[in-house]
Amino acid sequence: MESVASYASHKAYELRIDSQVGEDEPDEIRAVFAHWDQVRGSRDMPRRAELDIIGCTPTAAGNVFLVDVHAAAPRFVLRLVGTKVQTRLGLTKGDSIEALDAGCEMASIVEQYERTVADRRPTLCVHSWVRLNGKPIDYRRLLLPLGEYGQVETLLGCVVFGKWDKVRPKRRIL
Repeated sequence: MESVASYASHKAYELRIDSQVGEDEPDEIRAVFAHWDQVRGSRDMPRRAELDIIGCTPTAAGNVFLVDVHAAAPRFVLRLVGTKVQTRLGLTKGDSIEALDAGCEMASIVEQYERTVADRRPTLCVHSWVRLNGKPIDYRRLLLPLGEYGQVETLLGCVVFGKWDKVRPKRRIL
């Protein structure tokens, strides 16, 4: 059996976003961000009940997921998982994010979830690794905070799969 270090390679390029997502991002990510941004208005984040992701972004429905944020382990638990996310990542409703077969990339992924919650700001990352079954995973993932009274209760995510390992964000918007 191979060790995690020998099968997993990773490249994570993180882009912190404040007010816009670049035009070079996939349509699904831009649509989800635009809806979130419109609903939040001048606040840090909207409440989950205010969003209509399926209605406003039907082309992104299979790419979205919702994660409940808990104070204790398991900290990040999937509440809703789009079909593309289920098929490609093997995650289903009720799974912890830590159930993802991400090898040594897992620490980076969890840290991005933690930072999105702590900062109450969106995070856009590119991830690339090889799973235990030998299949490569390449995706771009947007995480958006949802909640009220300054507390993040849920994360809205949008994942677009593709060959992103050679793509680096051109800029950082802080």
